[in-house]
Formats: sequence, C-alpha cells, structure tokens
Amino acid sequence: MQFKSLENTSIADLVHVFNEAFSDYIIPMHLTKEQLLNKIIAESIQRKLSFGAFDGDKLVGFILHGTEIQNGEKIAYNGGTGVIPDRRGKNLTSQLYDHSLPILKKAGINKILLEVISDNHKAFNTYSKIGFKKNRTLNCYKGSIADFSTDSSVHVQHIYQPDWNLLKTFWNWAPSWQNSVTAINNSWSLLDTIGIFNDDKLVGYVVCNPKLNKILQFAIDKNFRKTGLGKQLFQYYALNKSKSVSLNNIDSGDVETNSFLTSAGLKMHLQQEEMQLSF
Repeated sequence: MQFKSLENTSIADLVHVFNEAFSDYIIPMHLTKEQLLNKIIAESIQRKLSFGAFDGDKLVGFILHGTEIQNGEKIAYNGGTGVIPDRRGKNLTSQLYDHSLPILKKAGINKILLEVISDNHKAFNTYSKIGFKKNRTLNCYKGSIADFSTDSSVHVQHIYQPDWNLLKTFWNWAPSWQNSVTAINNSWSLLDTIGIFNDDKLVGYVVCNPKLNKILQFAIDKNFRKTGLGKQLFQYYALNKSKSVSLNNIDSGDVETNSFLTSAGLKMHLQQEEMQLSF
C-alpha cells in the first residue's frame, strides 16, 4: 500500500472511489463529477494536501483537505474520508493521517477540523484515537416550511453584495466550514441571498442553494428577534424558492435557533460532532 497526494489523481477516479466508499454510509451519498467539483471549490479543497491510499495504481482510500486562513492561522478541514468496502479494517484512515500530518505541518498547518455523524461510533472512535477532540454538536434539519401569515410592512429582496461585517453581527455562533463565508463566496454563482428589511434597514437574511433546496446561513438582527421577521423570511423562501428545505450544522447549544426551526415545521434528522486536531 502506498500513500501519496491526490494532485495527480483524476476527478473521474476520485468521484468513482468517493461514491464506492460512501455507498453504504449511514446516509448513502452519490456525487456526480460536477457535484464533486463544486464541493472541491466550495470547501477550498487542495488536492496537493489531500491524500490517497493506493494498492498499486488503484485508489482505495482517501482524505480530502481544504485549507483556509482563520484569525491569522492556517487551518485544514477534512472534507471527506473514505475507504472502499473491501479494504476496510486495515486502519487505512490512521495510516493516511500518519502520512499526511507531517506534510500538513510543513505547509504551515497545525489544526484540522472535521464533522462526523454522531451515530457513526466507529468513525468517531477512529478520529479520537488519532487525537481529534470534540468541539461542539451540530444539528441537521429538513422538512416542509410551515405556513405563516405575511406582513406587508416588511420588505424582502435579493442581496447582491452582502456586507459580511454587518451580517456577522447577527450571528449567535460561527458557521461550520461548509457554510462559512469563504465557502459561500467560493460558490457565489450557485447561491441566492435574500434579505428582510425594516424601514430600509437590513435586519435578517438567508443564503441558499436553490438547486439543492438547502439553506446555508440565516440570521436575524438580535434587536429585531421575536417580532416574526424570521417567519416572514422563511415564508418568502417557501413561496419563492421551495417549501421543502434542509439546513445542516446548526449549533446544538443555540436553543433560540433550534426552537425556531422546529416551530417553522422542520425536524432534526441527525446530529454531527465537529472535531478538532491540534498538532
């Protein structure tokens, strides 16, 4: 078995092995070539710093790593770890990290983030043995948005140039890697941003992927909460985008947001553990 970077591995080979590795996952995943390329772009995945386990010329396992500067620190994100079914049980994930950590450190990285489904105890234990520690629990929702009455006094419209310095003041917590400002900017052409205004003042927003019926971020100005603006925003989304929607990686510690999503008709269908390795 050889371990080396994926910089010379074709997208066709990557998508084939990705789909084979995740075919029997807790939530089966199947990506098209276009979807994998979109993921690579959105999550800032660097194929030079992503690594594979090769049996001869055959890719049988992989780790995809994205990189970003956060608060002056270069960190990495595990955007996916997979081993094809007939090569499991050989500690390939641990061996991939044994190979990759010195290279990541040489590249100026000393922190890695990832998410693992809470019920995937085997993966959680594997990452724990490698040295990853739990940061927080993240809730994932999906369902059909409930019907809410509309208020003609508020104005909803698309936002084409978000003021992220302003929008960040609406947050209760920082979004996970896949929903970060960087990921949104990387995928801007695929996304829509909708703002809700009170007397021409922006007081809430939603960033969504209309093709996937997925909301990546939403927040209401702390000074305008519990006034029905969140329901107005979701009602606009339901009427103009889709009643069916999913939202991933809501911080479980944010009681206010989780309660709102439940009241909006959505149901939590799984939880993930965000984990961090410092080395």
